[in-house]
Amino acid sequence: MAGERTYTTREVAEMWNVSESTIKRWADTDNLNCFRTPGGHRRFRLEDILAFQKLRGFEATGLLSSELSEDPDLELWLNKKSFSKVQDLIFYLLKQNQRFKVVQLLDRLYLRGMSLEEIYDEVLVPLVHFVREQEVSGLLTLGQAHLIDQLIEEAVYSLFVQVVGKDRNGLTAMCGAPADQCRFFVNGVSRTAEIAGWDSLNLGQKVSFEEMATMVQNEPVDLICVISMPTPG
Repeated sequence: MAGERTYTTREVAEMWNVSESTIKRWADTDNLNCFRTPGGHRRFRLEDILAFQKLRGFEATGLLSSELSEDPDLELWLNKKSFSKVQDLIFYLLKQNQRFKVVQLLDRLYLRGMSLEEIYDEVLVPLVHFVREQEVSGLLTLGQAHLIDQLIEEAVYSLFVQVVGKDRNGLTAMCGAPADQCRFFVNGVSRTAEIAGWDSLNLGQKVSFEEMATMVQNEPVDLICVISMPTPG
């Protein structure tokens, strides 16, 4: 895919704190998929790195030294899980309309072993609250806030579709919110349920309890996720 971020043998070795020869051996004999450049160099896609981590049951904890020139502290924040610093950086990038850089940041959080739930709860939900506060205080216009909301949605979707989901569990979850301004939260819960193996019925926001009850009567729903209007903190 044009423009897709890929990783070199050295970068994958740094992620996993192993030697480059180990990465090459895994790529040649042990289910670590890669492709070759015209010059014969191995390149690794994010989806293949994640699949191998899941297969072997370990996580990435090393530093990507090649990325440090962009921001000397970034990798330290990611490894220490300094969420407020990461949120500040993501907010800055979103204000600059840099969605693809935000996607890369979320990818790297996931590569560091953060679960989707942690990324959602510790990084993205506080960020959405912060955007609302900036809008209410007049530091962001309504248009700017809506644009940032949309960019967050797109970045989250890009991350979620790359994650290898679990096998279907044969059960159905229904997600919805009676209140307005809950779309991001409903979508996040719905996508998390899908990745966990559930079939998800995403009703969106501004859905009354009566409408939800009707859906439960008409559909084989095993889990109901009702999202109330979130409040900061």
